[in-house]
Amino acid sequence: MATQIIDDTPRTKGKRSGLGDI
Repeated sequence: MATQIIDDTPRTKGKRSGLGDI
């Protein structure tokens, strides 16, 4: 669920390769 919130953010939209998981 935590990954879903970050995936929605434009800040880590193109950086969800692992660093965006945090």
